[in-house]
Amino acid sequence: MAKERSSISELERLLDVQRKRVAALQKGRDQLTAQIAGIDEQIASLVGKPTAPKKVRRRRRRRGKSLEQFVLEVLSQSPQPKTAAEITEAVIEAGYRTSSKKPVSMVRQVVYKNPQIQAKERGRFVVAGAPKAPRAGRKTKKARKK
Repeated sequence: MAKERSSISELERLLDVQRKRVAALQKGRDQLTAQIAGIDEQIASLVGKPTAPKKVRRRRRRRGKSLEQFVLEVLSQSPQPKTAAEITEAVIEAGYRTSSKKPVSMVRQVVYKNPQIQAKERGRFVVAGAPKAPRAGRKTKKARKK
């Protein structure tokens, strides 16, 4: 132990020296920060301030009819209710082009959101004003009793 006991006055003196040193370092840092800001302004005036690239919304190019129009057309031409998979096949055959990995889910969204399309049976859809097609495979009470 080099310093066994220091008097309070010596400790206060050491603390005062440390405070002055910290104050000098902070003043130097502030001066350097001001210099850097000045240099940044000079660079910006010469080169121009770089800005972040703006996000550009790409608009989808229309190729005629929308998916909703294709679905309505396919369902109105069909005498029977169709499933979403059947509608998707018919829409693609009719000329609708898509890059979707899951076109069936897109067709389901259109079918469930469109008020002109009704679900007749579970998972089978028709246009609201279309004539009703008879259900296949359903037996009446009279036919079951025999």
